Amino acid sequence: MMLDKETILKAENAVDNALEHLNKGLEYLNKAYNWGIADIMGGLLIVSIAKHKKLSSAKAELDLARTHMNRLIKIMGSSRRSSEIRIPEKSFLTFSDIMIDNPISDIVAQNKIDECRTKVEETITKMELIQQKLHEQKLMYL
Repeated sequence: MMLDKETILKAENAVDNALEHLNKGLEYLNKAYNWGIADIMGGLLIVSIAKHKKLSSAKAELDLARTHMNRLIKIMGSSRRSSEIRIPEKSFLTFSDIMIDNPISDIVAQNKIDECRTKVEETITKMELIQQKLHEQKLMYL
């Protein structure tokens, strides 16, 4: 589908912003993952709290990325919405990871973080592909 130049510029802006927040979110998830390793190895309550603080920051960044991805979808003329990337917060998992704080809850939490990292990495790859396609279309107008 060939887009007009104005639509391409708006879409590129949305993609750039989404990628910025996706990358920041991934960075926070990686830090949470590292804290999770320390938590599994017998980290104290402070380690669990630090891990969940990084998860909270990741959630904020991914929410912003989702906003820009939804904007992109709207610009492209679709009624679909982006909801693939989720970090459960204030769930039983979070409660058990901090309050019960045993190796099993730590490992379950670590697996959830790793699943989310994989989804974010896949989304970054998709967004970079969209960015490349938009750039190619923009070159046709030069």
